[in-house]
Amino acid sequence: MMNRYIKKILLLFVILFSANNLYAQQSEISGRVIDSSSQDPIPYAAIEIMGTTKGTACNNEGYFTLKVSSKNQILRISAIGYRSKKWTIPSDAPRFKNVVIQLTPTTIQSKDEVLVKARINGKNPLNKYHPQKSGAVSQLMASVEGVSLIQRANYARQAVIRGMKNGQIGVLVDGMKIVGACVSGMDPSTAYVEGDNLKKIQVSKGAFNLNNDSNIGGSVNLQTVKPSYSGKIVSGNTMLSYEAVSHMRNIQTSMNFNQDKWAGRAAIIYRKAGDFRAGDGIVIHNSGYSKVNVNSSASRKIGDNKRLNIEYIGDFARNIGYPALIMDARKADADIASATLNWQPNSPYLHSINSKIYFNHIGHHMDDFNRNVMHRSVMPMMHMNMFGRTTTMGANEDLLFSSSTKSLGVHIHYYHLNAFGNMKMLSMMKGMSNKYMLNLGDVSLHQIENSINYNQQLSDHLQWTAEGRYTFSSRNITNSGERAYFEQKYNINTPQKNYSIYSVSTSLSYDVIRNTKLQLSLAKAQRVPTQIESYGHMIYNNTDGAFYDGNPELKPEDSYQAQLSLQSQQNNWGFKSDVYVNQLHNHIMGVIIKNSGGKKVKDYENITSAIMWGAEFRGWWKFVPDLKLYSNSSYTYGENLTLNEPLPLIPPLHGIVGLQYNKPKYNIDFNMHYATKQDRIAKKTTLEDITHGYTVYNVSASYKIYSGIRLIGGVDNIFDRYYHNHLSFGDLPNPGRNVYLTISANW
Repeated sequence: MMNRYIKKILLLFVILFSANNLYAQQSEISGRVIDSSSQDPIPYAAIEIMGTTKGTACNNEGYFTLKVSSKNQILRISAIGYRSKKWTIPSDAPRFKNVVIQLTPTTIQSKDEVLVKARINGKNPLNKYHPQKSGAVSQLMASVEGVSLIQRANYARQAVIRGMKNGQIGVLVDGMKIVGACVSGMDPSTAYVEGDNLKKIQVSKGAFNLNNDSNIGGSVNLQTVKPSYSGKIVSGNTMLSYEAVSHMRNIQTSMNFNQDKWAGRAAIIYRKAGDFRAGDGIVIHNSGYSKVNVNSSASRKIGDNKRLNIEYIGDFARNIGYPALIMDARKADADIASATLNWQPNSPYLHSINSKIYFNHIGHHMDDFNRNVMHRSVMPMMHMNMFGRTTTMGANEDLLFSSSTKSLGVHIHYYHLNAFGNMKMLSMMKGMSNKYMLNLGDVSLHQIENSINYNQQLSDHLQWTAEGRYTFSSRNITNSGERAYFEQKYNINTPQKNYSIYSVSTSLSYDVIRNTKLQLSLAKAQRVPTQIESYGHMIYNNTDGAFYDGNPELKPEDSYQAQLSLQSQQNNWGFKSDVYVNQLHNHIMGVIIKNSGGKKVKDYENITSAIMWGAEFRGWWKFVPDLKLYSNSSYTYGENLTLNEPLPLIPPLHGIVGLQYNKPKYNIDFNMHYATKQDRIAKKTTLEDITHGYTVYNVSASYKIYSGIRLIGGVDNIFDRYYHNHLSFGDLPNPGRNVYLTISANW
């Protein structure tokens, strides 16, 4: 009996010793998987222990933790769009923490990014831009080739992507649909987010990326800075700026708070600018403005795999002068709110679920009370008071499924838009009565967009992507007077309209040689008319001096696109080049229907065909340590095949050539912006004129005075040249010599 108990005790010790020895042989590897070119984290990269069924996946920030044997096991790391990599666990694995594994991309990025709040240490990724001077979003976007800006004032500029604009491109803030309130387009959506509250701007060109409300011309997605859980409990930044060309003063401060499962961020910006000076010291009167922008957000961790973020953006601008137009903006207000839940399920295939609900309200007031209206050509002897508003409510749902060689993204977006615009015309002459006009009669629009994105790694050198999107849009006018107007004009029973459209795209990317890729992309896309194109009423357009009427019978605009891209990223140099073609059918534009009393009236119509093609180039060369030469250029050709004339508002060949010297404590940048003459102008459809070419030289520098304190300064348009861009309304000139200075302090 005693021997039997002794045997059992000995057996128990053996089991315990074996388990303890087995545990001692286990260790934990932790680290991050990043892109070798951009140094960005690679979310949901797959990590497997070769020869076993064990493995894990990175989280949405690229971090991973994996228990392994202390033997020299081999890990295989893979992700869609990257060459897989094998990594041998070192013999000192128990002490091996915070490992960084870099994967080489095998596909060309479909989006360009302007990094506003981040720097890339020692890297020069081709899809990233680092503006030296922060500020208005439109100025930051201008650094991306293929992006041009329509200039109406010194306040906010409207993005044009490869000659596509207005309803042909989508503009979002953190994936939210934002629709400007001014029926004449004086408040582009990018005006409501300040550069100092941005993390990055994503720009997709063409219809090759169908997520994020990308339209036939592409999209701009402004990603704001979110609360941080790392660093000090309380931290912040204060920035003071001054620009001499308009005596612009800018004061900005932000604060971040984090503690355990909570984090919050708040920022406020005040900016005031007077009349700016163009080249040769010419003062452009009535071109100043002032604004206040606030941004606040709170974040809460829910368990280990959920995060709730609530955010509010408020933008309030006053007395915005539009010297090239017939009216000025008295005030422009925006209230934008959202709640987002990010969830990483404990699933081997479903890696993330992002849910968002949002609401925004935009108001815009314009008048000409500071103008002499007695002898002007448009509506003389009458003061005009114009008001517009939009209210948008929506919801997004994004799901990402992936394995080591495949991924599937699902995007669902619904929003409801209500838009209204009117004009009061006050007579300055006795016997002439006042007038009232509805420019947009309470338009109600419901739209749902469903898109999928499928990626498959066919081999280490070949990747295939396919995307599809279905859109259903229903719209109507709730104002009875405007309903009757369109019913009579177009002889229809109702102006209510439903659209059902689809878009598809595909691309094949081949790794020609190491770090050099060739990609072919094809797309067939459609877009629905905007609320202005469907239901606008007598809206004045300064580009052609015409009054526009909407058309509820418009067909969707069709686009057939192809693009060939070549990209190479080496240690000391790199480049990316694109050539593209875009064939448009049922192109939506204004067509003259009558001239009445010197007043030109146009209806929006579908024209048979138009074509656009172009090329873009971006490159850099670090020919000595710390010194880099960089350049980008863009060219777009557009032709109205129906009227046999150029498409309007097509930018000429333009670009940047610069030299940059970087040190840890300071950096210097000298660059030249140029544009060639644009004599391909539309004479039948607009009042365009020929724009002469120009070359402008700029210099900027940044110096780290002390830990956390940096001084930034420079001179734009060094030689004070008088010039204007081809897309400037009324040939409004660009600013002349501008000396600016910024001091930034982190605390």
